[in-house]
Amino acid sequence: MATRVYPYKIDDDQQTIEAAVHWQPEAAGLGSERPIALLFHGGGFLVGTHSFIPQSQVSYLTSLGFVVVSANYRLCPQVSGWDGPVTDAKEVYKWCQEVLPQVLEKDESIAVDAKRIVVGGYSCGGGMAGLLADEAKPPKAILDVYGMKHLSLPFYRNPNPGFAHFPSFPPEHINKVYNGPVPSSCPPQRDIPADLTTVSPRIAFSWTHYKNGTILEQIVPDGDLDRLDSFSLMKKLGTKYPPIAFIHGTGDLSIPYEATEAAHEEVVKNGVDSELITVEGAPHFYDMMLKVEDEGFEKFVKPSLDFLAKHVRK
Repeated sequence: MATRVYPYKIDDDQQTIEAAVHWQPEAAGLGSERPIALLFHGGGFLVGTHSFIPQSQVSYLTSLGFVVVSANYRLCPQVSGWDGPVTDAKEVYKWCQEVLPQVLEKDESIAVDAKRIVVGGYSCGGGMAGLLADEAKPPKAILDVYGMKHLSLPFYRNPNPGFAHFPSFPPEHINKVYNGPVPSSCPPQRDIPADLTTVSPRIAFSWTHYKNGTILEQIVPDGDLDRLDSFSLMKKLGTKYPPIAFIHGTGDLSIPYEATEAAHEEVVKNGVDSELITVEGAPHFYDMMLKVEDEGFEKFVKPSLDFLAKHVRK
């Protein structure tokens, strides 16, 4: 698999925001002009990088003939979820349509069909992908993998059980996250070190606010949950919402399965082509380390990626 990293945006601090572009040179199963799959990493809007996505899924999509793009985006809380992550998601979506085809043709002699674009994401990235449904040229299909949505549920304002085992940190430490420019990448951290003083303010901020159920106030300071909520957009667009596949484990403690179940029911009610793949007992990010040859990939992940391919076949 070939990979190149391109800048797609310069932010207000004159920092470059990048996207990784992947393809397999000999894979052309979806046509000589390749479709695009744009993916967004998870991390609760606070952490993550363009490499923090399941590499087996990138490999499988490129083997089908997709050009796969995984984008960084500005992270909260110095910017809101709308002004940072979602705004950047919309900009990289347009970059994929308007700039990437010319760049890949020039640099790699790869032909890209920008009219055939699908989007997907993981956790908060799944919600971000769903918010691209109302673009002027909407995606052909969407993949929501345990996406953060249905933000009006009480779950999001209560202590998050997926973070119950993490420590909390004092405000004087976590609020150091506001110092300096807005980052567009930050490696996630799940291991708790023996020396808590080594935990960065950003990681500590994330653990503390998710643990305490106070995260929405940090990423949606204006309180306008609807515009950051793909579930709200599903209800608004009705029959015009693009085809969408969902994957979610019933053992997910970080994002409620009931949010995905409700979203699937909403779009099906409106006649939208949708698939809900339920993974009994699976936790959050259960698919991150799956290999293509694993039974779990074949049974649960592959059908969702094939759903994307189905909607871009000529």
